Amino acid sequence: MSMFIEHKEENKYVLGYYSDEHDLLHAVKNIREKGMKIHNVISPFPIHGIDDALDFKRTRIPVLGFMTGITCGILFFCFMMWIDTIDYPINYDGKPNSILGMPSFVPIWFEVSVLTAAASMVLTFLYSCRLKPRTKGDEYNPIFDKKLTDDKMVIVLEDGQEGAKVSEFETVLKDNHAENVVVKTIGELED
Repeated sequence: MSMFIEHKEENKYVLGYYSDEHDLLHAVKNIREKGMKIHNVISPFPIHGIDDALDFKRTRIPVLGFMTGITCGILFFCFMMWIDTIDYPINYDGKPNSILGMPSFVPIWFEVSVLTAAASMVLTFLYSCRLKPRTKGDEYNPIFDKKLTDDKMVIVLEDGQEGAKVSEFETVLKDNHAENVVVKTIGELED
């Protein structure tokens, strides 16, 4: 399932501007209670509780990182044991060439586990957000306003929803104390 929405030239977006995060959070909850789907919420800083208000699912990236770290840690430990006991046994500092020499492996074993877990989470995040080299990000997430994240927060509603009209969106946003309500189409977003 893709988290990105195909944009059509005729789709209109209704943007409700807010300066206060509490007003924005209250508006998101009210709009969701009315059954309207919010296309996006853009903010210059994280807002506590917005994920729950938008009903976002928790990501499974940390689980993937943990599983990758454990798997790579076990494989690397087996590799170190094979080198130390079978392939190239060297008696250094009087440490035995068996499982008893394991305490000397712990620091590098831990570091490899953490490194592979972190790398797998970063790569998974980049893949899931379609952030690869030479990809123009605007095709999936259009820029609604170039100065948007300076000091304003925005609730973006898309006109493509069944049964909802632009005038209804404007009314709902104004009823929820939006400072400014603007209607834009995809062609206007590029300006």
